[in-house]
Amino acid sequence: MVVYLRITVDGVSSEISTKRKLEPTRWDSRKGRASGSKDDTRALNSFIDILSHKVP
Repeated sequence: MVVYLRITVDGVSSEISTKRKLEPTRWDSRKGRASGSKDDTRALNSFIDILSHKVP
């Protein structure tokens, strides 16, 4: 599965591919983050944190 970033501004949504992949079973949709403690999971969650801070 490819992880997408969805941004909504004034009710208009746009999706952008992060070009990062992850097995669907390792995704926690409730938290919006990868689950687990592997290095690639930590790297993806760190990347998500960076994106979250760039988009106010």
